[in-house]
Amino acid sequence: MPGGRVEAGEAPFVAALRELREETGLVATRGELVCVVRLGGFEIHEHLVRGVTGTACAGDDAAAANVRAMVALARQRNIPVVLLATPKPGLSLATPDFYAAIAKENSIPIDTKTLADVLSSRSLMADLVHPNAEGYAVIAKALDKLLRKAGAI
Repeated sequence: MPGGRVEAGEAPFVAALRELREETGLVATRGELVCVVRLGGFEIHEHLVRGVTGTACAGDDAAAANVRAMVALARQRNIPVVLLATPKPGLSLATPDFYAAIAKENSIPIDTKTLADVLSSRSLMADLVHPNAEGYAVIAKALDKLLRKAGAI
C-alpha cells in the first residue's frame, strides 16, 4: 500500500489520495478513515478508498526501490552493473532523477539519454512503442559503451 508523510497544512485523507496517485498512478475520489495507529511519535492513518480510476503503474519511489534491489542483487553475485535509464512515458520522455542518484551511490556507469533519444525520434521507431532496426542499433552501441566502461566485456 502507498504511504508517506502528510505535508504541512495537508489533511491526512488528502495526503492518502496524493500518495496513492504518486506511487501507483491511481486516482481515488472518496474514501473513509478506517483506523489510526500511534507508533512512537508517528500516527499512521489507514484509509479505505473508493472510486479508483487510472492504470496502476509504479511511481518513482517504487521504481527506484526496484532498481536499487536489482543493483544490490547483481553486486552480491559479482555481476557488473550498468544503468540504461528508462524515461517516463509521456510527451517529454524525461528520465527520472533516481537513476543518476543510484549510479552515483554505486559508482555505476549510466546512460540517461539514449533511450529517450531513440523513443523521441520517428526515424528510429518502427511504431509508437518499438524502435526499428536503426533504433536498436543505437541502443546496442550505447550498451556496448557502458558494458566496456564497467569492465563487463
